[in-house]
Amino acid sequence: MVALALVVLAICLPGCGGGGGGTATGLAISSAQVLPTTWSSGGGNAAIESDITDSVPVTSATAVVTLPGGGTASVTLTQSPAGSVHYTGQYPVPANTGTAAQTYSVVISATDASQTVSASAIQFTISAPGTGFPPEP
Repeated sequence: MVALALVVLAICLPGCGGGGGGTATGLAISSAQVLPTTWSSGGGNAAIESDITDSVPVTSATAVVTLPGGGTASVTLTQSPAGSVHYTGQYPVPANTGTAAQTYSVVISATDASQTVSASAIQFTISAPGTGFPPEP
């Protein structure tokens, strides 16, 4: 009887999940985008969106916006709608008062209890005053 119990435990335990750490959680970022991608010189609110999936709860999602003159701004992304895999945030894009188009770069990152992953940079461009819309980045 004891031998039978050990065989049952040996068959059931490998898939039970307990034990040591180090397993990948499957944290992934997809469909990252900034809308719109091109702007007139007046600026406005940029919608930053992404789908973030994981086998465990996502603890944070952020977008780091790299500004044309250097420096960065951080935007917290929230689930929209609540409980979904879709995350959104807004970045207030200032008017471009310079003489050349300005390009911004956005990197979306997500964190869970064991890791952080980042998506590739997304770019958007603000045209210079009087020049209309810049070409798509």
